[in-house]
Amino acid sequence: MTNITDPPTEAAPPAYGDHVASPGASVTHGFPNGYFIIRHLSTNRVLDLGGSATADNSEVFLWPEKEGSLVEELRDPGAHNQVFFIDHTGALCSRVSGHAIDVQDGALVLRHRRPYAPPFPNKYSHPLPTFSYDARTNIICATFACDPNYPNPLYPLTAESSSAAWRSRDYVLASVPMKAPPSILDSAHSFLLNAASQLQLLPGRQGEQFDIAEDEVLDADRADDEDVNDDNSGERWRHAKLVSLPLGWNDKTGKGGGGKRDRERRRWMVVPLVRRGGTPRNSHS
Repeated sequence: MTNITDPPTEAAPPAYGDHVASPGASVTHGFPNGYFIIRHLSTNRVLDLGGSATADNSEVFLWPEKEGSLVEELRDPGAHNQVFFIDHTGALCSRVSGHAIDVQDGALVLRHRRPYAPPFPNKYSHPLPTFSYDARTNIICATFACDPNYPNPLYPLTAESSSAAWRSRDYVLASVPMKAPPSILDSAHSFLLNAASQLQLLPGRQGEQFDIAEDEVLDADRADDEDVNDDNSGERWRHAKLVSLPLGWNDKTGKGGGGKRDRERRRWMVVPLVRRGGTPRNSHS
């Protein structure tokens, strides 16, 4: 799924986006032309640049959708921080700031143009990732032109090892669940369970077992497809991060993709905005 391109050399640093499109070539990578929102299907939140931020490194996270209309002329301009587009270089950009989206420590962040800084590439100066959307699977991936960990070239063994690893991975956008803090009753319940488990270790009780009811099974002991709500926090926001998965994880026989809940966290719907009359905006309108 992930397409690997040769990393640029220090002698030939790329521009802000290193993707040079030929005339008429499609650079949207599965995203629609014009403006769109990116909705997370299982949480029904959308990607959001909090507070309409414009500062470098501002995080893009998930937030409830602020504007119900998809018609551009009817939308509140205050919701522009939840709108994105693909520019002529193929970079994913924020409408409210005009800046591109980068990845930093797995999180989506706003990225200002930066001067070239050797040794290239590095964490400060590097090509932007290419984001792609597959409407059939509802998956958003990022493709990197260099190791996204930006290993220090002064340590060639570490750099070589890291380089071999990142080329065999898929980088998939997912929501990060947020569990509500335990209530007083939950804490007391966990304490009693732990105390009961310790009783099994006392002398003279080796043959006895402490039965745990179905509703008392710990989350960590449940199968992945069981009905456990590990995203039950009352907070309105959620982090969105890239997760590193083995190539082929989404094939029918693929392994390493996790269970049902993990896969649901990677499903997105990209919804284009339209002009009056119901037609999507495109680059020529």
